Amino acid sequence: MAVTGFGNVTNTSIRGIGRSVSLRTIPATVVNDVSTHWREFSMSQSYRDQKLPYEFVERIRALEDVYLKTDDPMMQSGYDGGAARWKEERGPIVKAIDRDGTFMNVGCANGFLLESLAAWVTLEKRWHIIPYGVDMNPGLVVEAMRRWSGIADHF
Repeated sequence: MAVTGFGNVTNTSIRGIGRSVSLRTIPATVVNDVSTHWREFSMSQSYRDQKLPYEFVERIRALEDVYLKTDDPMMQSGYDGGAARWKEERGPIVKAIDRDGTFMNVGCANGFLLESLAAWVTLEKRWHIIPYGVDMNPGLVVEAMRRWSGIADHF
């Protein structure tokens, strides 16, 4: 699915972890660059030669439509168990972080897990992580870029 023709992608605020987070406008050129890059990659030989079965890749890409039907950041991450369970099930990742540094989330969806981890690490350990994320779905990458507009190039 190509993400094109959005004009400026905007969202004035989202509910984060007990706080409201302001988001900046992502220009249409950025959205279209992400889409163009995905289209070019999906037509490339390296994509066709990948080891992942085509059906698997298409199922993963189909999740984008489902995730983006809601404004709820957890549901855009593929989770609908509520905030308490989100923290309970993902919070243990914080235990593995033992210093300031970078953190890569493969399959980052909308970047909400990275936002959660960054907040929890700062609150619980007084360390800071620099988030990076990749995802096969360009629409979700755009959401992560909006969420992390100051470092959108990390996605």
